[in-house]
Amino acid sequence: MYRDVGEDLKLRTLGGEAELDGPCGVNEAVHGPEVGTLLRKLALEHPDVEPRDVIWIEHNGEAVSTLCGIPWRLRLSGVEINALELGLVATLKEWRGRGLQRAMVDYFRERVQERGAHLSIIQGIPGFYRQFGYTYALPLEAGLVLEHRQLPPLKQKLRVRAATPDDLGELAALYRCLAEELDLYTVRSDQVWAYLCRHAPGTETEGEYWLCERDGAAVGYMFLPKNHFGDELTVSEAVAQQADVALALLDRAVALSRERGSPAVRLSLADGSTLCRIARSLGARERGRYAWQVWCPSFEALLAVLRPALTVRLRSSPWANHSGEVMIDLYRYALQLEVADGAVRSVARTPSSGRGQLRCHEDQFLPLVLGYKSVGELSDWHPDFLVRPGVRPLLETLFPKLRAFLYSMY
Repeated sequence: MYRDVGEDLKLRTLGGEAELDGPCGVNEAVHGPEVGTLLRKLALEHPDVEPRDVIWIEHNGEAVSTLCGIPWRLRLSGVEINALELGLVATLKEWRGRGLQRAMVDYFRERVQERGAHLSIIQGIPGFYRQFGYTYALPLEAGLVLEHRQLPPLKQKLRVRAATPDDLGELAALYRCLAEELDLYTVRSDQVWAYLCRHAPGTETEGEYWLCERDGAAVGYMFLPKNHFGDELTVSEAVAQQADVALALLDRAVALSRERGSPAVRLSLADGSTLCRIARSLGARERGRYAWQVWCPSFEALLAVLRPALTVRLRSSPWANHSGEVMIDLYRYALQLEVADGAVRSVARTPSSGRGQLRCHEDQFLPLVLGYKSVGELSDWHPDFLVRPGVRPLLETLFPKLRAFLYSMY
């Protein structure tokens, strides 16, 4: 696909493997060789990336700016929703400040709609992506640091060994246990797991899986990324439902950290994970957290797909038999939820009237819908987040704070 964007510049999407050299070269020049390799692997090997997700702008046939749409499948309170990450953003230094990213983001928004995605996410630099409608709405990097000395010697050790491609089935089965500790998480197909184990090596997202076994049976695992922030050995994914499994994984992480000359172990995991809870009880310190920036193309569509989850929340609450209208005024327009006998029957977009049970801006509503911030937290921080008297318990039932964390799809 070609699109003229002026001044001898053309917006392109991928037509064939031979065309990858240009956008991969831009990523390599800006971010390093592993990122260039990552784009190539995503384009050629990832089961969910399509050619039109690889986007770049060229000048006289030479790529100068690029990005890639990366598909994610999320499960939010039992409902699957699609997201498209705005990823691998890069512009050669001499071409910055000319609006090239804006041109590509305009096309990327079309891809979000074409793919039927309800959200777009980005790990991007602070502040920049607010101009494109993104707001912080999901937890991302965590910084819980465990010093070597804080982990006591274990009396009984489970076996923890480096995983191999033959362990893919065990890893995937253990990953599904996340459903028991998270309300919002990434859904990985078998094909995505195969990509992670076979094609991520050599890219920016490569790392090593360590499997914990009890009497020969897999009972937990952790993932240590090769590339990460900070000097500590980082654990960026882990499943451990039992305390002794978590301790065994932490023990191996500390041992590897010592062997590799790292000063400590950093847990970049869901806040309520077993590893984090145990590490915190041992005195691990918080080093700050970051967040995903998220854009929602249509709140009406998002709430419509979430109707089953909203209904389950109502029917397991004091509003199990509630009927009526819930009006959410986003100042530029409003969303009208029709509830009958505890079921959300419909969601409609209507003109703003100033009479909503909740009045707030879109960038305040998205963290509420995704459970990143509670009604109370948003009310405390934003004077224009307004809740009509007597309605707060109902809103807290519809939109509770959630246990959320997104482990990578690539």
